[in-house]
Amino acid sequence: MKPIVLVRRLKTTRQQKCVLTAIFACTGFVCIIAIIRLEVLARATRQTDDPTWALVPVAIWSAAEPAMGVIAACLPSLRPLFAVALNRNHIEPNLSVGTSRSRIPAVPMEPGDNSVQTLSILRSTRLVPRKEKVAEFNKYPVFSNVKQIPGQHTGHNNFIQGGSKPKNARSKRELAKREPLQTENTKTALFLRCTKTSSLLTSLTTDLYTLKVPNAIRFTKGNSIHPFEDASSLEFFSQKNDASLLLFSSHSKKRPHTLTWIRCFGNKVLDLLELHVVEDTARRIAQFKGEKTRLGLKPMISFSGTAWDDSSRTEYVLAKSMLADFFKGPEVGEVDVEGLQLLISFFVGEESERDNSSGTKPQIQMRVWRLVTKRSGTKIPKVEVEEIGPRIDFRVGRSRTADGGVMKEALKRAKKNEAKPKKNVETDLMGDKMGRIHLGRQDLNELQTRKMKGLKRGRDEATDVGHLDDGMEDVVSVDDEDTEGDEGGVDFKRVKVA
Repeated sequence: MKPIVLVRRLKTTRQQKCVLTAIFACTGFVCIIAIIRLEVLARATRQTDDPTWALVPVAIWSAAEPAMGVIAACLPSLRPLFAVALNRNHIEPNLSVGTSRSRIPAVPMEPGDNSVQTLSILRSTRLVPRKEKVAEFNKYPVFSNVKQIPGQHTGHNNFIQGGSKPKNARSKRELAKREPLQTENTKTALFLRCTKTSSLLTSLTTDLYTLKVPNAIRFTKGNSIHPFEDASSLEFFSQKNDASLLLFSSHSKKRPHTLTWIRCFGNKVLDLLELHVVEDTARRIAQFKGEKTRLGLKPMISFSGTAWDDSSRTEYVLAKSMLADFFKGPEVGEVDVEGLQLLISFFVGEESERDNSSGTKPQIQMRVWRLVTKRSGTKIPKVEVEEIGPRIDFRVGRSRTADGGVMKEALKRAKKNEAKPKKNVETDLMGDKMGRIHLGRQDLNELQTRKMKGLKRGRDEATDVGHLDDGMEDVVSVDDEDTEGDEGGVDFKRVKVA
């Protein structure tokens, strides 16, 4: 039973675990039957005097061993038969014959290729053919991830993840977190280093990490990564650490003191920019005197130079977008004046004729300043700037921009779920809600008044009053003779009214 327990712990699909469990169960059954037969024959041998019975257990055991081997070898090859019998699909085959999984490229295919890169359930990179070539690779209906993909949805920029729709609430919540938001979260930067780097890059990346904290993660172990050749490791780190910005430092004889700025979208590399640090002019934060930067400051970013907005110089336009995205910090509605003490400026000079002839590009100069306010005798304080470092000059290297369709998808905003405004409702200074009601013309004849029990007439009064309505009117007359007495008298008379 121990092999079956180990099989259940494997990180494989449910179908694979069932097949492996069946193999171990069948071989175990054959072994148990063989042992029982051996025990029965051993007892029969003890009860007889014939010595030839002693050779029977050896023959049975020699027959049981090849039987177990045949069963173990035949069960995996019967997958198509099992798939037809169960009418269910299994995992996707490895379409690269004779090629290990690690050698399959993890970058997008070329535009003219007839395959699309996918990520299977086993988290291994596979190649799924286009619609017209599915039957060529999938001759047996055993594999589930080989899907019919329409031609307009295939290409070298599409990353299709294998598997079906989420089946539980937890999977739905995870997918909902990855959907575009109206207000995106603050981007986290991941600092990586190559196996070969320099002490200068180590110190400068530490200073850049200080400017980016707390939205930053730093790795100190070296990684053998080539961002422009294979970005699979970068995409893996981006997904595991939920970081859409990466800074990779490397050093070589061909490209010394190199910082590669990487931006991701959907855990896939969107664009890359390579900047080479000029060693002679680089200075660390520790080399500047005075107060250093503090946590919680909102940086102000300045770009000086005409190259930043020149569409013909794509590397500088990309550098402006990437540097602003890297250092801008969290988006807030209001900022305290005391928090505006950090200024990061980037300057690019004009390209001279000498640079055009030599083919060199203008350098990008990065300076970090701290704003110091002093008394001026008026309400407006005197503002001075003080350089606090780091000071870095970059030479522009290689770059790779995103395609138009991918960039359009990355800039897409979620639909706004704005609440409908409530009309005729206002809130005064005290916080009381005031409402305005518009009424039409009212008919007072239909106004329902409140009926009180004290005003209602009884049945007897209604009968007496009913026979008096004959054109007569009640009048009161006073008898003169009775007025002299103490009691006096009053007579009620009915007089006909003309």
